[in-house]
Amino acid sequence: MSADETGPSADRAGDPGLLTTVVSALYESGWALDVDWDLETFDVLPRDGEGEPLLGVVMSHSRAVAFYRVHPEHLPVGARAAVAAFVTRQNTLLVTSAFELNLDTGNLSLRSGFAFPDMELDLPVVQAILDRLVCEVEAVHERTQPELESVIARAIRVGATPTADDPPTPEDHA
Repeated sequence: MSADETGPSADRAGDPGLLTTVVSALYESGWALDVDWDLETFDVLPRDGEGEPLLGVVMSHSRAVAFYRVHPEHLPVGARAAVAAFVTRQNTLLVTSAFELNLDTGNLSLRSGFAFPDMELDLPVVQAILDRLVCEVEAVHERTQPELESVIARAIRVGATPTADDPPTPEDHA
């Protein structure tokens, strides 16, 4: 992503647009962002400088925004069934967020999103909505991460040996 720490541009074709509204609300709430205006995506940088950024995606066509906590590694093929069972159980407990697992690629993420109504909302309302989405993803991530990592490690230990179908890991390139 291209860094944009200065805030949204004031002249975006006369219409601030959803991305500009979202970015403005997050800046006003004190978040540091790395915005890619062309792709309508942004990273919400951790306030304490520790950890990974949260991915934000604006879908202007549907007036929606989603936040993703993406697992840093592709899941090995042998661990995907155990992780699928884990995230299915977790999803039954979640209300405004959900785990997404692509069984073909091993991509895993935790998502929370909101579709904005077709009306203007005051900035404090948008800030409250976005804050709730960010807090939801982070709280669920913090609560489930230890067990998720345990499920992955156990599945690998029990017999998930790497296959030709597994994408390379950073260790493979060391």
